[in-house]
Amino acid sequence: MTEYSYKYYDPLEQMMPIRHQYISQIIKKNENLDLNKYLKEKSILDLGCGTGSFLSNYEKIAKNCTGVDALDFFLKKQSSRLKFIKTNIGSFLKANKKKYDFIFLFEVIEHLDFNTKINLFKNIKKSLNKNGYLFFSTLNDNLISKFFLINIAENIFKILPKKTHDSKLFISPNGIQKLCLKNSLKIIDISGLTYNPVIKTFNISKLSLVNYIGAIKN
Repeated sequence: MTEYSYKYYDPLEQMMPIRHQYISQIIKKNENLDLNKYLKEKSILDLGCGTGSFLSNYEKIAKNCTGVDALDFFLKKQSSRLKFIKTNIGSFLKANKKKYDFIFLFEVIEHLDFNTKINLFKNIKKSLNKNGYLFFSTLNDNLISKFFLINIAENIFKILPKKTHDSKLFISPNGIQKLCLKNSLKIIDISGLTYNPVIKTFNISKLSLVNYIGAIKN
């Protein structure tokens, strides 16, 4: 992708409310705190941050926010508490010496090959503070998700540009669990995400057959 594509980024922007809702619920359940209070002195790293719009919601709440993406389509201005870096995620993590309390990894894992996934989780472990959280969302590896994402979302409804996804790179919750066990990370929740194309909103669901969102703790 060499230029900004609304067709690619708009669906990701539509996921912002449900991401925030999910993160708030996890922190309330596990820390018994309101998310705003919990983030007051915390640092956030958003890997594959896209436009930076989601991360910017926490600029005035968290201590500092850093977004990393290989494409420079950042729509938000940087500040003393909000920083964007144009670079490859793997390269950033390999060179990174800092530790973060929250790491976001939304709609990234399904674009990576197996070895890159292994290295990603290994480096995330190194970059995550003790008791820090990794929040992620990705696509399940099964025939249903492949049919819906490729045939329906890309080819029929054209919600996404064609060839956005390679179904061979999709990963199941069990695959995520193996990556976590390998790096002494603990999955504390996995929930499904459903999409309503009419009103263009995502909702939390018990079904994780296609999209799913999860929380992992170090």
